Amino acid sequence: MKRRDRSVLGVLIAAVSVVVLTFVIHTWVTARAAEDATLADEEPVALKKIDQSSAIPGGFGRSQHLLYAASMGHARTAAKLISLGVPLDVRNANGETPVCVAAVNGQQQVLSMLVKAGANVNVVDNDGFSPLMRAAANGYPECVRVLLFGRASTHGRNAHGETVFDVTRSVLEDERCGPSERHAYESILGLLRQEQRRGTR
Repeated sequence: MKRRDRSVLGVLIAAVSVVVLTFVIHTWVTARAAEDATLADEEPVALKKIDQSSAIPGGFGRSQHLLYAASMGHARTAAKLISLGVPLDVRNANGETPVCVAAVNGQQQVLSMLVKAGANVNVVDNDGFSPLMRAAANGYPECVRVLLFGRASTHGRNAHGETVFDVTRSVLEDERCGPSERHAYESILGLLRQEQRRGTR
């Protein structure tokens, strides 16, 4: 092959590569934009579905919406459901109530709303974990603070015989616990010890 032909071929390959790369980037950006739009629209859609599920006997549909809102941190949806009188202590298949679900997912705002509305903060799931244990085990100091303010007990034990202190220490002592996680768990232990010193739980 002549030198000129090789040069032309090289230019063509480079041009095709640029076109392919541009297409890939465009596809990725479009997909991300669509995903972001879906997430942004998710709560308004959930709010519309609440009214559509109102005819379901026993309010089952609305109760499931409350569990979902608690897991996703959808504060507006949770507020509407609470105002409609949806049972606050409904359980899912794992025995978790909205308070448990909010605690395990670090959804502080919804958790605070549920606690203020009178949800039970001392329920336990099928494994005997309280919302406080779940929040502590997952490293959410602010959720721990909300639960303690709502008079969550620090004395309960899960199905393994562990207290919230045991659960927190076991994670803290794990060698995979990084500096930022360690700070969160140390903060949680500090809150728990402070509560223990008060001697009110």
